[in-house]
Amino acid sequence: MQTGPNRPRNEGIKKTPGPSERDKAALKASIDKLFPLLEPHLKELGLEVIDLSLLIQSRRLIARFTIDKPWTPPLDNAASTEESEPSSTEPNMSPPLEAASASEGQDAQEGKEGEERKEEQEGRKNGRRKSAKPAKPAFVGQNRGSGVTVDDCAALSRIISSILDQIDSDQGPEYSLEVSSPGLDRPLRDQKDFERFAGHLIKLKLNRDGKTSSHKGRLLLSPLRLSAGQGDVPFDLSMVVSARLVPEL
Repeated sequence: MQTGPNRPRNEGIKKTPGPSERDKAALKASIDKLFPLLEPHLKELGLEVIDLSLLIQSRRLIARFTIDKPWTPPLDNAASTEESEPSSTEPNMSPPLEAASASEGQDAQEGKEGEERKEEQEGRKNGRRKSAKPAKPAFVGQNRGSGVTVDDCAALSRIISSILDQIDSDQGPEYSLEVSSPGLDRPLRDQKDFERFAGHLIKLKLNRDGKTSSHKGRLLLSPLRLSAGQGDVPFDLSMVVSARLVPEL
């Protein structure tokens, strides 16, 4: 071993390679096998997976599941009424735990949120990471407005980890698991989402004949349009580039 001022730096230190696209593809193959086995558990819990992302971030391979409570249009289709307020069947959109308004600082509410934070900390312990080393906790997130609870996220995290363990038999790539609700600024992805959130404030990006435009206003149906400051903006789902709820706190 060299000594003195010319000794190479970091001699003997080996960097652990991060996840590769091959690892990502292997995890995707496992998750493809997961969904048929997961379906009965989703029905039992009253949940659905609305989005799945496989990411490589900060030298970590992340499987990010977004879950929600299934929604069925009301029989009277009240969402199609003119200038409707957010449907009463939808829970009030309220800030996430970590961004609760100071106006909610009453003793009873603080006690409730303290219990929720305690549950979240417990829920974080239930996530698993495929590794020969002790598992790092999965992220378990909650948004109270979605109807999804910390317990829902933690329960599904445990089930997903268990099923993937059976599929991979500990031979799959190392990964981190995240299970969370859609969030206050959730995206609207299909016709069902637009019907569900009729009357809510949204941000909308449209593409009309190759020209993009951005709008913010109240989502209305029959016909599909946005009630904005400059008047109604009619649009078709085929024009939508992106659409997200705007939190109304």
